[in-house]
Amino acid sequence: DGLDAEDLKVFLTGYRPSGTTLEVYAKFLNKEDPDDINTRSWTKLTSKASNPVSQVNNRNDFKEFEFNIPTTVGASDSGTFDGSTFEYTDGTAVYNDFKYFQIKIVMLASGHHRVPRVADIRAIALAA
Repeated sequence: DGLDAEDLKVFLTGYRPSGTTLEVYAKFLNKEDPDDINTRSWTKLTSKASNPVSQVNNRNDFKEFEFNIPTTVGASDSGTFDGSTFEYTDGTAVYNDFKYFQIKIVMLASGHHRVPRVADIRAIALAA
């Protein structure tokens, strides 16, 4: 208690051959927010500039991917982050940090013959 987070970093170890995509989404909830976290909107996290591609002929060519809270968020997303302060609103109050979060991984492929895989996930909630 008392160490609520203002930022989130998500690391995946995954196999991502060309023609596939890994996306990560998160929901956030402040300890004072009376809403249920399941009613919050998903925020698409941004991928770090490096987005490595795995070798197609080596299904064990796992790479590390990093995702962060976006610096700008669209109107349908649940929060904003200006580089130093996370903020979201529930319609009546504005919250500048979060105590709870959920993560969703979406694996996209153009066909069933070549699909991404995730070996592990690590999420670090950061406080200033």
